[in-house]
Amino acid sequence: MPKGYRKDGSKLGFQKGHIFTKEETNKIIITRKKNNSYKQSEATKKKISIANKGKHFSPSTEFKKRRKLTKEFKNKISLSLMGKNNPLFGKHHSQEAKIKMSLAKKGKPSHKKGKFLKNTPIQILIRSSNKSIQWRQKIFIRDNFTCQKCSKCGGILEAHHIKGFKKLLQEAKVLLPLFSLYDAAMLYSPLWDINNGQTLCKNCHKDYHKKKREYVGKK
Repeated sequence: MPKGYRKDGSKLGFQKGHIFTKEETNKIIITRKKNNSYKQSEATKKKISIANKGKHFSPSTEFKKRRKLTKEFKNKISLSLMGKNNPLFGKHHSQEAKIKMSLAKKGKPSHKKGKFLKNTPIQILIRSSNKSIQWRQKIFIRDNFTCQKCSKCGGILEAHHIKGFKKLLQEAKVLLPLFSLYDAAMLYSPLWDINNGQTLCKNCHKDYHKKKREYVGKK
């Protein structure tokens, strides 16, 4: 009796190394769909998990740590992807895509472990209030419209809180719990203290907060 046949002459199941034809694969798909054999029941899943507990399928590789790349190798990769070699070279996001990305990220924590969040709508409202505008103007006049770090006069100037704006808001919330956050901020005098502010140019202000984020990230 040849291989693949029973004694009565009927064919056995598929033998090892058998290559399926398109008709055979289609038949298998149809029968599996009819019997719902694609989805495993919860009972079978539990049986499989119990049977596989404690087993090591690849003991030679499972405890191996990821290989650390050297600085030289990293530099080689970065240089190989610079300029025209970069697959995204010359490509830019459309205005619609930029708007979608900004809306998707709004209110979510930044990549720095969620420690620095974007301003909330109430914080934006406080910053754009008349009291905040007057506070900024008084600081600019006192400092003679000059950056207190690089001594640059004029240009794009920003009023920097020496003691953080968000810290002061938290204090106002704790000390004035009966008021809304906006009203508490308006009444909390340390928030509008001129001695707690200094004039910085846009670049110096950006550098200060960047260094602060890096310092907090190292902790």
